[in-house]
Amino acid sequence: MLEDQAIEIFVAVDDFYKEFEPQIRQFLLESGQSGFRMRNSKLSESEMITILITFHLSSYRNFKAFYN
Repeated sequence: MLEDQAIEIFVAVDDFYKEFEPQIRQFLLESGQSGFRMRNSKLSESEMITILITFHLSSYRNFKAFYN
């Protein structure tokens, strides 16, 4: 059940992030924070946000127990 919910959450987050990403990049350039590290990671931003949302929706009290 949580797996199906995580997939639905990922799709919604990914759709949102695809529209939001150009705005946040533009803000970083305009605000002079271009020194902010934009490294490529192994997980996409959408995947990281999905993990955090599903953690908060779960009954786990700490992230380590949830992740394991």
